Amino acid sequence: MTTPYATRSYDSEAHIDYIKFVFENWTIPPAASGWEFHQAPVYYFISALQMNVGHMLGFSKSLNISLIQIGSLLVSIATLGAGIWIASLLFAKSKKTERLIFSSMVACLPALVFLSSRITNNGLYHFFAFLSVALLIKWWKTNSIMSWYFAIATIAISFTVRVSGLTIFAAAGIILICSNKYKLSKLLLHGILSIFLFVSLAGWLPVLRYMEEDPLNSVTFSSQSMNGDMRVPTNIENLITFNPIEIVQKPFNDTWNDEYRRKYFPEFMYKSAFFGEFSYPDYIKPIAIFMLISGMFILIISFIGFISNALKIKDSVFIPLFLVTFFVLLAHLCYRLMAPFSANQDFRFSILLIIPITYWIAIGSELLPKNIRKISNTILLTFYMSCVVFLLSICFTI
Repeated sequence: MTTPYATRSYDSEAHIDYIKFVFENWTIPPAASGWEFHQAPVYYFISALQMNVGHMLGFSKSLNISLIQIGSLLVSIATLGAGIWIASLLFAKSKKTERLIFSSMVACLPALVFLSSRITNNGLYHFFAFLSVALLIKWWKTNSIMSWYFAIATIAISFTVRVSGLTIFAAAGIILICSNKYKLSKLLLHGILSIFLFVSLAGWLPVLRYMEEDPLNSVTFSSQSMNGDMRVPTNIENLITFNPIEIVQKPFNDTWNDEYRRKYFPEFMYKSAFFGEFSYPDYIKPIAIFMLISGMFILIISFIGFISNALKIKDSVFIPLFLVTFFVLLAHLCYRLMAPFSANQDFRFSILLIIPITYWIAIGSELLPKNIRKISNTILLTFYMSCVVFLLSICFTI
C-alpha cells in the first residue's frame, strides 16, 4: 500500500475512468467510448460498489482510490491462498519441500506481487484463473464431477472479468477429451452441459459487445489505437531469440527503446516476469542480474521436471498442466501477432504459466542428485529472497 496506484501500472487512469462511469451510470459503457472500456465489466462493477461505499462514508477521491487498491491487495492475498491450495493438490503432505517451493513462487514472483497495488482487472481475473486451475486439478485427481462443473462456472466468471478466461475454457475442453474418464456418451453429455453452463453464465458478454455500433474495439482489445512508436517487427528471429548474455547486459525493459531489445518476444516476456515493462535505478541492477541468472537456472530445472512428468503421463497431472501451458502461450502468441506492439509481450498476459512451470521446478529439483539438489535448493532460496529484496527496495520508488 506504499506504492501509488499509478506507479508501475498500466493505463490506471483509464481503468479509473471505467469505474467512475459505472459508479455514475450503473451500466456497461460502449467499448469504443473509452481506452479500457472494451474490458469485461465485472471488476469495474465491484470497484464501483467499493467507490459507492467510500462515497457514502464521505471519503475523498484519493481515499476512494486507496479503497480500491485495498481491494487489489485482498484479491492478491486470495490468489496466494488459491496457489497454496494448488500446491496441496499437486503434492502429498509428505512433500513439504515441493509445496514450499510452489507456494513461495506464488508469494514472491514480482509479476504477481505487482498486481496487489494496481487498479486493473488483472488481479481479480488471476484469482479466478488460479481457482479454475485448482478445481480442474482436483477433478483430474479425484474424478469429482462437482469439481468439474465448479471449474467451468469459475472459468465463466473469469471470462466476465477478463476475456482471457476463454483460453482456460478451451484448455478445459481438451482436458476433458483427453481424460479418458468417461465413455463417449457421457463425454458428449458433460461437454454439452459444460458449454451450456459457460454460455448461460458468460454468453451475454459477447452478445452485448457484438450488438454495439462499433464492435471493432472489443474484437481488437483497443490495439488498433496503440501508439505506433511501440510497434515491433514480426519475424521468426524476433519470436524465438533468447540470448542470456544480452538479457544480463540489459536486465530491464523499455517499450519505446530498441536498445533494450524490446523486439525480441521471449526476452521481453522473461524480463517482464520480474520487472514488468519498466526500468529501474542503477542500484537495482546487481540484484536484478542475479534474479535473471538464477531464474534461467531454475528454468533448466523446470525443463527436467517437464520431461520427467511427460514420461509418466498416465500417472501424473501432466496433461492438464501441459494443455494450460499450451493454450496460454498460444493465446499470448496470437495476441502478439495480431497486435505487434512491445507492451503486448508482457508476462502479465501469461501469469497463469506460474502454475505448471513451478510444478515442474519442484519435481525437477527432486530428481537431481543429492549434492546437486542441495545447490539447487540454495539457488531457489536465494532467488526467492532476491525477489523479496527487490520488491522491498522499490516500495518507495516512484
